[in-house]
Amino acid sequence: MLWAPNKIYDNEPFELEEDLESVILEVREDLFGEERIYLDIKRKIGAKGKIKNIPDGYLIDLSSKKVPKLCCRK
Repeated sequence: MLWAPNKIYDNEPFELEEDLESVILEVREDLFGEERIYLDIKRKIGAKGKIKNIPDGYLIDLSSKKVPKLCCRK
């Protein structure tokens, strides 16, 4: 199930990943909530000489004032 601007869930998958990513940017506050910040940043991460990944984005979770979290989707 996927999020769409005209309704919450849609059983039709997106044909292109970039279409899904653009919809996520449109609905990011409703999708992730007001206490989370989604950053659409694609940068290579990893230690030099090791396997590196390019996450689709980062989610900063500020729902806990004592333990904020940074998540990345690979």
